[in-house]
Amino acid sequence: MAKYYGGEPVAEGFYLNRNTLWLEAVGRGGGVLPGNRFTRYRRMPLLEVMTIGPLMGLAYVTFLPVAAWCAFACFAARRLARRVKLARQQQENLRQPWY
Repeated sequence: MAKYYGGEPVAEGFYLNRNTLWLEAVGRGGGVLPGNRFTRYRRMPLLEVMTIGPLMGLAYVTFLPVAAWCAFACFAARRLARRVKLARQQQENLRQPWY
């Protein structure tokens, strides 16, 4: 597997950005890969792209509802913790002597 870096002229094909896992398509006649010399790419065969693409879409569609529920649970837990902390502070204020 050849390694490519941003700013290099390349032949047509699909290139996977190894830093962000983003797929870059270079059209006919070739082109220059976006990014700088620290942006790493790997050329992907068409069969691999046709296999991995739908799998990544499936993972996204499957993960999205889970992420939404996790975000809601985190929000609810923080809000509940804030209310419990406030209730404890108010209870502590009631226990202090009044003199």
